[in-house]
Amino acid sequence: MRRRLVTLLVCGGLSALSCEMIPQANRPSSPVAVAPPAPAPPTPEDPRLQILEQLRGRHTALADHELSELADTIVEESQRHGLDPALVMAVIRVESAGHHLALSPVGAMGLMQILPSTGEELAAEFGVTWRGPDTLFDPIVNVKL
Repeated sequence: MRRRLVTLLVCGGLSALSCEMIPQANRPSSPVAVAPPAPAPPTPEDPRLQILEQLRGRHTALADHELSELADTIVEESQRHGLDPALVMAVIRVESAGHHLALSPVGAMGLMQILPSTGEELAAEFGVTWRGPDTLFDPIVNVKL
């Protein structure tokens, strides 16, 4: 599943690129003065703070303590599976726009839009208590799966 996720995101990222290399023969012969890029604004070192800020901007209807726990879970699970937390947040934005009660037309549920059959299988694999399809509406469980 991780391989499919990474492949999907890499392919999507590559298709968004519209740059092409300029062959050496077609480059201008005189040097062109280019201003150095502006430095990026400082970002907090703690990815949890960045995740928490993004979650707060999603209007998820979750309480602050739930958002804090969700941010912790996203960072912990990302690290456990060798993923960048920003990648997990990107999937959440694309799949559910950050709405933990999202339900797709085909029945995928929760933040990361997991089908109940997949959720049940993953719950058994990871030792997560499965209480039926509504388990996927729990944002913490959904991210863990």
